[in-house]
Amino acid sequence: MNGDGEAGPAPAPMAVSPELPRSRGDISAAVLAYLRGTGSHLPGSAEVGRADPYGDDLQLALYVLYELHYHGFEGVTDRQEWNPELLLLRGDAEERFLTAVRSATDRTTDVDGLLAGLLREPVEDAGDGVSHHLKRTGAWWQLREYAAVRSLYHLKEADPHAWVIPRLRGRAKAAMTAVEFDEFGAGRAEDMHARLFAELMDDLGLDSRYGRYLDAAPAEALATVNLMSLCGLHRALRGALVGHFATVEVTSSPGARRMAEAMRRAGAGPAAQRFYDEHVEADAVHEQIVRRDVVGGLLEAEPWLAPDVALGIQATGLLEDRLGERLLSAWREERSALRPWLLSYTRLMLPTPIRLWGGCGSVTKKRKRKAPAGSRRPAPGPPPAPVSALVPVSVPKSALPPPGSGPPAPADRETSPEGGARVGVYGASVRHPARAPRGYARRMTASPASSWEPAAAGVLRLPSGRLVRGRGLRRPLPPGAVPDFALYLLGRQPPAVDWESRWVRWPDFRLPADREAAADALREAWERAVTERVEVACGAGVGRTGTALACLAVLDGVPNAEAVAYVREHYAPRAVETPWQRRYVSRFSPAAQRRA
Repeated sequence: MNGDGEAGPAPAPMAVSPELPRSRGDISAAVLAYLRGTGSHLPGSAEVGRADPYGDDLQLALYVLYELHYHGFEGVTDRQEWNPELLLLRGDAEERFLTAVRSATDRTTDVDGLLAGLLREPVEDAGDGVSHHLKRTGAWWQLREYAAVRSLYHLKEADPHAWVIPRLRGRAKAAMTAVEFDEFGAGRAEDMHARLFAELMDDLGLDSRYGRYLDAAPAEALATVNLMSLCGLHRALRGALVGHFATVEVTSSPGARRMAEAMRRAGAGPAAQRFYDEHVEADAVHEQIVRRDVVGGLLEAEPWLAPDVALGIQATGLLEDRLGERLLSAWREERSALRPWLLSYTRLMLPTPIRLWGGCGSVTKKRKRKAPAGSRRPAPGPPPAPVSALVPVSVPKSALPPPGSGPPAPADRETSPEGGARVGVYGASVRHPARAPRGYARRMTASPASSWEPAAAGVLRLPSGRLVRGRGLRRPLPPGAVPDFALYLLGRQPPAVDWESRWVRWPDFRLPADREAAADALREAWERAVTERVEVACGAGVGRTGTALACLAVLDGVPNAEAVAYVREHYAPRAVETPWQRRYVSRFSPAAQRRA
């Protein structure tokens, strides 16, 4: 399994702590540096008070600070959970967020009226929310984006709600415990709702690891999760947590019914349908219990909490509406609603041409900063060799940006599958090999003529007769022959394999980080398919793999305008998922040449 979780079977969703995310501003950068041990300054109340309460920077900082109370982060000691300095900063950020939410809601005690308003569903198909859109016309890639964004919520949904149980009493406490018992699978781990959502993600070809899509999630998604963490962690906000919980349960069943229909319309697998089907029935029952016993029991015991319950109801609606508008406004324009969470290689600032490990392209860009004192600037080297003759080179320390420049890397140093070390530079990885990577230490020579079985799963026959296999790396390796050469389209470096391979950095939902390098790699795969078993693979084997196969079809003579249809007919009906992937194929040039 690589660091990105994109190869091999998907692990359990909450097996390990997630990596620290990338910063989104000064406040989150300070928090992340503090947790990594590379910084000691934390923002004060004045700086936090000037932050956008709904913006990326504040919301990410809050999310990270709250996560210390859930699963924590890889490499961060558990002692940080109750670090007084972090708690002080969290309090300032919470005050900024909560003040904004209070000012956007009405102070009222009419809890029954607010809940009754939630029950008034629009005439079928007349609504304009996210679930209505996905049910009627949602594309496959939009369903996947929605699941990726909501994974931050659903993979921990029941946890902060459970924090309110010891703060309730009597009827409210008993009813809340009964509903949470169902959320946690009624004692069966395989039926926990978080586990069911992880299986939904697997069905959609997503990475179901806990926290995997944090860097991709917009601030609007983080705010919905932060609200329930905020209310769950504060006894003073127990009424708001109950209001939030009631809103979720009251509105869940109709929305889940639409989402189940959206999954069936799109042809999603049984696990994707099961998650929403389960919520249609369960939440219809929960809604009655929550209204009558949880909310009713709380207000019977503590009637003065009615304004807080109303706050929780309104705040949940406010933040869900903001998220819905973010998603729908992007989808209406056929844009991704996700944040661009991986940087392009073109942002590297290195003094000499180098070949990034895995064939991700040569980057020639002069540093604008002055080299550190005492360092020697390497003389410009010769033009990069063809990938077939390449042996990766070490990068001198003077070639790296000064400490602290650019977005912080997930770790200062990490071990690669080949045994060397990779140093983070502006979000990319540059190879310091302990030995030459497999397949790049010598000039490639053709192996004896071999090919795939034409009828084997995932094999695409191109018009010229070339056979190329597409595959999803989250599924086991098929039995039988193995590739002679594989092209891996992943967000991070894949693990070592027993055959020759090449890696193109291509994040899920996105396009290649280096278009020129991708074209070079695709042409190599097409040329080698004449005499070798060539495999093209990404995480799910649909979007990125389908796009690459369509480009191979263009190289093989299929017109650009027909390449997507060709791959969908002969490989997979959902291949080439997003509008920007289709545009990439339509503009792909068959004249792309391997660089000298």
